Amino acid sequence: MSIVLTRIDSRLVHGQVLAGWLPFTNATMIIVADNIAASNYFQKKVMEIAVPPEIILKIEKVEDAVSDLQENRYEDEKIMIIFSRLNDVVEAVRKGLVFSSINLGNLNYTTGKRQVTPSIALDDNDIADLKTLLETGAHIDVRTVPRDQPARIETIITGYHKYCGRHF
Repeated sequence: MSIVLTRIDSRLVHGQVLAGWLPFTNATMIIVADNIAASNYFQKKVMEIAVPPEIILKIEKVEDAVSDLQENRYEDEKIMIIFSRLNDVVEAVRKGLVFSSINLGNLNYTTGKRQVTPSIALDDNDIADLKTLLETGAHIDVRTVPRDQPARIETIITGYHKYCGRHF
């Protein structure tokens, strides 16, 4: 098993993932690790319809995805794992998964968040989660599609703190 991309994207499986990241990574399997999507029949069906038939799709709770990956159930697959929230990635790390690189693609704006890039909105909990992930040694690659120039995560965190009147 090889994890070819770990992505954080509130939208989970959508056009940028299918048309951009899937061919870029040559993934043969997508694991959506999301506690809400795993129990949402409609959301699961939409993703199942969108994913090409030659790509294996698993939509699981974070704990189940971590377990499957730790047990090496997909040893012949090139896996793209997608999380919708930073705290789910932190949960996976705390349960023992190790990521050398994490792609931060999209975090939707919700009440209480600050828009720090056109595709990323953060709050204090997200900043704490980013710092936790950085402390693991993981490289955080900030871009929506492979052809984009990556933004520096430190610049995004610093910008968030300046906007909120805090320091990194």
